Amino acid sequence: MFHRFLLFVCLSLVCFSLSAQIPSALLKSLESEDWRTRGKALVELKAYLPSQAAKDAIMSLLIRENQEAFPADEFFKRPDFKPAGEANSEQYVDLLNTVASFRDERSATVLAGAAGTGAIVSRALAQFPRAVLPVLIDQMLANPSTNLRIGSAWDLAALMLDREARSKLQSAEIERAKSAFLQLSKDPMWLLRRDAVRGLQAVGDTSVLSLLRNLAENDPHQKVREAALKAVSQMQPQ
Repeated sequence: MFHRFLLFVCLSLVCFSLSAQIPSALLKSLESEDWRTRGKALVELKAYLPSQAAKDAIMSLLIRENQEAFPADEFFKRPDFKPAGEANSEQYVDLLNTVASFRDERSATVLAGAAGTGAIVSRALAQFPRAVLPVLIDQMLANPSTNLRIGSAWDLAALMLDREARSKLQSAEIERAKSAFLQLSKDPMWLLRRDAVRGLQAVGDTSVLSLLRNLAENDPHQKVREAALKAVSQMQPQ
């Protein structure tokens, strides 16, 4: 038993030694313009986990990839959430999975920069709702990428619907989310107004029913009117 413990300690020390010596050339590869080179660097960096240096490098890579996946735009394009220049999104999904496996507040806030990309990110955000809520709100209201604004609204509403995640939030934080959705309901883009309706329904505060009724009757876009009418029918007291 002692020998097994000693072996474990020795292996841990070896791993720590390796983690402290990430080659500078490997870190430099993360800055390559070629996504294939960055993907290869990610695979090599995993060998240095769970060192903080490797985690930091991998999270920095995700921040870069998110910037390419959600570029600033002047007009709406149908979101496909695929990093620019990639033939497929497998590398991006692998990166999201890797960062999600870190399971801490810092990695969750980095993953918030990929809001709306799917279950991997949504599950990670739900684990640390207090850390990611202000990030999602800021992105939803002010990010230059329309796609990221839509994704942030979607994942913020998902937090409101997740009972366990919501139970970790303070009442002031839920109120902040409601206020953000109210602000979003005035957005010029109908898709964001529709997501605001979904978010207000998720919050579940009946004080917004008059606003939702107004949207159901007067919003210029049919999809928003339909969403608001559905929200009113489900929220109003029976």
